[in-house]
Amino acid sequence: DIEGEQGWFQTEHRVYDRAGERCITCRKARIVRRVVAGRSTCFCPRCQH
Repeated sequence: DIEGEQGWFQTEHRVYDRAGERCITCRKARIVRRVVAGRSTCFCPRCQH
């Protein structure tokens, strides 16, 4: 940031860059990555987070 502190916000993402890992919310399904209209999206197929 502008004060030179290391960023931490990406540690709060529930699905971004977590394809193949278990969902943090439901802990049952694995996060899926799909390409839609040329853009990638990640989601939990069980709880939709």
